[in-house]
Amino acid sequence: APQAVDLGGNSARQFPNRYSALPDIGGYAEQQQQTSSGPIRFGDLEARLGAAEASGRSISDEVVRLQSELLSVARRGDEALREERRAASRWNRGCAPARSSSASLIAACEARLRQERQALDSQLALTAQPQPQQLAAATPGVDDSANAARVSALERDIEAMGRARGQLERIAYQLADEMAALKRRLEAQGVDLTSTVADLRANTRRLEEACGARLETVQRRLDRASDPDAQGRLVRGQAEAGLAEMRDQLAEVRVKMDAEAHERRAVEQRAAARLSQLHAALGEAARKLTESLASAEARRRERDRQTEAERTALIVQLRDGVAQERSARQEMDRRWEAARQEAGERLAELRAAGKADRAAASESLRRLEESLANLDRRLADGRRDQSRALAEEVSARQAKAAAAGRKLASIEDKIAAATASLQQADKQRTQKMLDELRRENERRLVDTDTQIGSLRQRLAELDERIEAKLSAAATSMSQSLRETVDEITAWQAQANAQLSELRLQQKALDEESKAVEGRLDEATEAGRHGVGAEVFGRVADTDRLREELAELLELLPKEEGVSKREMEECQASIRRLAEISQTVKSVLNTKLQAEQQQRTADVVEARQELERLRALFWRRLPSWRSSRRCSSSRKTGAMRAKKLRRPRRTPLTSGRFTLLWSKILKHWMHLKYLARSLQDEQAAQLPAVACRNRPKNCRRNGAQSRTGGFGAADGGSELRDLTEAA
Repeated sequence: APQAVDLGGNSARQFPNRYSALPDIGGYAEQQQQTSSGPIRFGDLEARLGAAEASGRSISDEVVRLQSELLSVARRGDEALREERRAASRWNRGCAPARSSSASLIAACEARLRQERQALDSQLALTAQPQPQQLAAATPGVDDSANAARVSALERDIEAMGRARGQLERIAYQLADEMAALKRRLEAQGVDLTSTVADLRANTRRLEEACGARLETVQRRLDRASDPDAQGRLVRGQAEAGLAEMRDQLAEVRVKMDAEAHERRAVEQRAAARLSQLHAALGEAARKLTESLASAEARRRERDRQTEAERTALIVQLRDGVAQERSARQEMDRRWEAARQEAGERLAELRAAGKADRAAASESLRRLEESLANLDRRLADGRRDQSRALAEEVSARQAKAAAAGRKLASIEDKIAAATASLQQADKQRTQKMLDELRRENERRLVDTDTQIGSLRQRLAELDERIEAKLSAAATSMSQSLRETVDEITAWQAQANAQLSELRLQQKALDEESKAVEGRLDEATEAGRHGVGAEVFGRVADTDRLREELAELLELLPKEEGVSKREMEECQASIRRLAEISQTVKSVLNTKLQAEQQQRTADVVEARQELERLRALFWRRLPSWRSSRRCSSSRKTGAMRAKKLRRPRRTPLTSGRFTLLWSKILKHWMHLKYLARSLQDEQAAQLPAVACRNRPKNCRRNGAQSRTGGFGAADGGSELRDLTEAA
């Protein structure tokens, strides 16, 4: 165990030493006084001198060792502090990019979310639907079962639309076939009616010619006859026979006209019933289509609500993940701050320990200097005493100088060997301590580097995960937004094309309706003129017949042989003939008025039908527009099984419905074209209006005017039939 070294009479505790205790040199003067001159005294001096030199050397070695240890400790402390500072700076430099990149990524993600939310709001505002589920369902993570269900629902909707389309096509084809059959039937009836009217006109013309011929023969016979009674009987018999024949023919004509009118009314009733059935079938098909569209819209809204719920859950999950990552980053920052504070505390402790060690070392050095000063003083005293003793014993020592020199040389050799061995041992121990300290520092540095590497790896993994999630979310959202914008652009183009086509069709319908109304007005005016011409011709014929009868009466010989009774009978016959003519005229006027009223009623009905169709068209158009507007995110459920982010379109904006609607419009325009062509052909076949507007007194012009009247009525009925068919 280390011992304390007593220096002088007042011994004090010195530094702990790893060497054995030095010999006591405090009683050197007493021993010198007690000893006598001789070998014993010299040996004591030599022993004391050797002990003093050994003590001084050991003290100096200990001082050097302590100074080197203090310097090495201070240097290691400074190096440890510098290493800690460098590690802290490296940690800060390594964490600053990760922290800045994480903050920038979070800010970019939030900015993207805000931008996409604004874009979604703007798109929803454009489509006039306050539902954010058109584009929101484009986020990833949709369940496969939900995708399969949506695909099956979409397939069912497509099949239902196909069935409805097939049914509408069948109804349209049936309607076209029935309209063609009705047109053929109307053409056949028109041909029959035309032939009947021609026969009636021929019979009337033949009767008029026969009446004229008979009147001429009567006039000639009256001129040739000389017997008044025979002439009167002949005239009366011929007049009665002509009147009877005319009455029979007029009755036949009346029966035929009644039969034709009854048949025409029956055909019109059957056509009206069939048209009402077709209207009912079309209304039922439209109702079923509307119900299917409403159910499809309800299913779409339900799917949109589910998609919005899934999107909200995904956004909440993403926000939770971002919050967890943020909390983990904050926890890591707190740990880093705690580690930095702990390192600072350790550095402060090391600094305090270094300061304490420096203070202790300075105190030890001060004490060592004091001890060295005391030792030097005592050594000086000893040297003085020794010089005095040596001066006294010079002679004695001269004799033993050689022996003393040899001994001193041997002692110096021993001291040099001991000093070398001590220095070697000290160097080995110092090197061992330095190696241990270096290994400890290297181990700590390796542990610190390992921790820093693990933290960096964790930060890199965290950054990669955040970057992957953000990139995936940004990619999906940007792709869904682009697809939605493309879909909305395509839908807008398609809607604009359809609206332009509908406007053109509406313009064509308006022009067609105006043309039909103009033609109906022209036909009405032509019928009115024809009726007026016919009435005027009938009145002119009646007046001419009266004039001819008056002339015949005047031409009759006024002989006294003719009795008053015969004249009264002749006048009665003439009155009956006039009554018959008036009856025929009244019947014809009644027929013409009935035809005119029927034509006016048909025109009013056609106008009402056109107004009803126009109102139905404009009432259906907003619903189609609104149903088309809400198709901005259609097919977002079922089409996501194929491409996950495309919005779903409603059946109103699908290609099949557009094709069906175009086919219906095509058939409608074809029917209108057929009706227009038939109307043009019938108008081309009508006789000239000039003959109807210029009645003459001649019998041929009267017949032509009457023919024109019937032609106008026929053309008006055919025009009414074509209008009803359209």
